[in-house]
Amino acid sequence: MPADVSTFASMFNNGSVDAAYAPAAAYKPLELYKGVGEKGGVIRYPLAQMNLVLISRSAALPAGFFQKSRDYAIANFDKAIKRVQQGDAEVPKASWIEIPDTDKARYDQMFLDVRIKLRDEHKVYNKTMLKLMRRIRCKIDGARAECAQKLE
Repeated sequence: MPADVSTFASMFNNGSVDAAYAPAAAYKPLELYKGVGEKGGVIRYPLAQMNLVLISRSAALPAGFFQKSRDYAIANFDKAIKRVQQGDAEVPKASWIEIPDTDKARYDQMFLDVRIKLRDEHKVYNKTMLKLMRRIRCKIDGARAECAQKLE
């Protein structure tokens, strides 16, 4: 069903949809536990990675704005990782669903294949953005195969 950031939580919580992509940090503030109920759960594996794109008129912004934005993001990276970990801690232990390692490896390869195809064939993904996103995934879990392969 079509949804966006303003509608997905209520759709999940009222049972209109059976699953929703969201970071664990959204579990408590968006009351996703209502949708999870007694029989649902939260998959303990990142199936999606959110990012933010800023579109602006550069002439309307002060000189150096974009570099300052990048510097701010880098300086606050560890703080952001801590927020992710805090969100994970707010999900009750009984609500976590563990994914077998063999399934994780298949998901990882499938997602990698899609990202590379979107970068190389469809020219949708930016190679610098993909490299940054890989670095984030590898900072969280350095044992991932893609951390050694560095295809992005």
